[in-house]
Amino acid sequence: MGGPKTRITQESFDAAVKENQEEFGMEAEEALQSAMEEFRLQGVDLSNIATNPTEGKQAIDAMKKAVEALKVASQTTGEQSSNPSLLKSMLHVQDQIQAATPDSLPLILQAANQADAVPALLTSIKEASNKKDVLLPSLSVLQSLLSIDASKDAFMRANGAAELQHLAQTVTGDAQLIEHVALVAEAAAKKHEDNKCSLVDSGCASQLVECLRSGAVSSSPAAVQAVCGCLRSLTTADDPRPAASRAFQNSRTLAQQGAPLLLLSILKQGDITEPVTVAAVCGAAKKLAANEEICKELADDGAVQVTMEVLTSGLGNATLVRSACSLLRQLANSDAIKAEIVDAGGLELLCRAVDAHTTHAGAMEQALGLLVALTLRNPSAATRAVEVGCIDTVLEVMNVCQTGVHGKLGQWVQRQACMSIRNVVARNPELRPIVLDKGAEPLLRSAKKMFPQSCGDVGSAALRDLDIQDYNT
Repeated sequence: MGGPKTRITQESFDAAVKENQEEFGMEAEEALQSAMEEFRLQGVDLSNIATNPTEGKQAIDAMKKAVEALKVASQTTGEQSSNPSLLKSMLHVQDQIQAATPDSLPLILQAANQADAVPALLTSIKEASNKKDVLLPSLSVLQSLLSIDASKDAFMRANGAAELQHLAQTVTGDAQLIEHVALVAEAAAKKHEDNKCSLVDSGCASQLVECLRSGAVSSSPAAVQAVCGCLRSLTTADDPRPAASRAFQNSRTLAQQGAPLLLLSILKQGDITEPVTVAAVCGAAKKLAANEEICKELADDGAVQVTMEVLTSGLGNATLVRSACSLLRQLANSDAIKAEIVDAGGLELLCRAVDAHTTHAGAMEQALGLLVALTLRNPSAATRAVEVGCIDTVLEVMNVCQTGVHGKLGQWVQRQACMSIRNVVARNPELRPIVLDKGAEPLLRSAKKMFPQSCGDVGSAALRDLDIQDYNT
């Protein structure tokens, strides 16, 4: 996988266009297109570059003026912070973002960052910590700015995590503000390891978890979803730049503070019923269940039963099914929990989940991934899987994937299908002829042929464990 693409400044791009015109006699449009092509061939990311000079310059100038006005207004402190100039200037910056075209948006966000909008916004947030009418647009604008790397760096330099922690502590019971704080934290942490660490070390993450204990927050779908999104971002190793990530350690730290059990309690209470929010809670719990100890703690508190109930009630909603299966799959990393899931009817339920979502690759991948987890080094579960029809379901899925209906995503479904067949027969030789009689061999060979990179190894392994001699062909 390639590393992050390099970027250039607007000045460098404009100079290349000018050189094409002056040195090579190109017309303006030809010079522009030639410069774009040359930089792209060099692997340069041009998303921050104005390729329409007139539109870009106007948008950049307007944003710089708006930020300058915000900086002046944000320097007013004390009682004067109630002056409407701060709110007016904040709304003006917000208007510039909302009015941007898809082409100009990256440009004005870069311009805003270059004009020091991030520290100005953090100052505004600090000075308006009890003024919701200013805080909401401030947090919204900051979230937008944090979609670019340069603003994430500026957030880190300005100690933004500490400011968010203080604000979250101040507005603990306000669901709408907590939602926006969490959205900002998630944006800052996404693909930025230093911000992940800072948000955990500053106590911002634990403060957001604590806010979930408030009834006003835990009963707000939007707030719960935002906090869960933040927790997922903090515990995901998605920044390719550092040699190592603290994502796993962050999961353990948050688990020690009770975050997984708190999320489970939200599922138990049933106050949150919106599928997308329930899916977010399951997704965050899955990321926090980073080791066997945490998984067992969740299971001891009823996680298997609760998650299976969520899955059962969510059949028909692919997003919810995917998240619930993902959580059960994570819990099944523990051998003891595997048995609990199987005994509770987990194999039958995952077959129902697959049957209900044959057109959704993501849901099927996670459901089959759960089957893989449950049958790994588990002969009794493998026998049970054949008895309840799991292999029939797997082979039906492989047949569907052969049609190409899922596109490239089908390869990941096929991979899980191959692995599940292998796990079922690896320690159960008596099941091999049964699986072969159901037509597994040609489907495995087809999966290898269609997706050699993702299914070649697991398809061959499944054929080998089915006692097929030419498994590598």
